[in-house]
Amino acid sequence: MVTVDSLVLREVEGRQEVLLVTRKRPPFTGQLAFPGGHLDFNEDPEVAGLRELREECGLQGTVVKLLAVAGQPNRDPRGHYVTVLYQVHVADLSTLKAGDDAAQAQFYPVTDLLERPEAFAFDHHALLRSAISLI
Repeated sequence: MVTVDSLVLREVEGRQEVLLVTRKRPPFTGQLAFPGGHLDFNEDPEVAGLRELREECGLQGTVVKLLAVAGQPNRDPRGHYVTVLYQVHVADLSTLKAGDDAAQAQFYPVTDLLERPEAFAFDHHALLRSAISLI
């Protein structure tokens, strides 16, 4: 199975913040994750990532670049999933609203999150750490 996730950053008062959702459903209910989800049959991964961002956060974005492909066999308790992580630019954040699989969608300071691996679903903390070093 393949999933696609979006990393959306903004800067507020000189600090980086990242958009995360609080998962509404298992696995990892109540934990933080990048907006994302399953790649549909016959769907381009970039299109899937932007679709999931719209569904979970109400935002329109554009893909900036590919940041990571992760596929450790134990990263998801449902089975062997590979995820594709894109950096996504969002020009208008006024429509930010949790939807679909997200109980909540909001921005968090990156520096605070780097010290809280237990708050994250899947391997998203490791992906965040790695992605921040690439941007």
